[in-house]
Amino acid sequence: MIGAVGLAVLALELALTRDPNSRRTACRWWTWGVALLCQGLLIYFHALLDYFLDDDRRAGGGPRAGSTRFHRMYLWTCTIQWLACLLVTWWTRGRGRRKTANGRL
Repeated sequence: MIGAVGLAVLALELALTRDPNSRRTACRWWTWGVALLCQGLLIYFHALLDYFLDDDRRAGGGPRAGSTRFHRMYLWTCTIQWLACLLVTWWTRGRGRRKTANGRL
């Protein structure tokens, strides 16, 4: 849930700020979209993993039968979302940079 709130705040920041570099703005929105997609997948995988760990619902094979694959997908989705948010932060930070008189940062 906190991830969804964080993405909503980030979307508000993206919508309300002006960046003269349209390519950087597009990259920020694309990576935000990837992070949003990952958040939806994380919610789905969390519910699926809860199902696998529920003793009342499991059929034979133990409580963790079949959950290893979904847990691995959950972890990869977390990693991809983390990288996407890191890129959004990088491009957002680059938006605030200004060149000095001699052209250096």
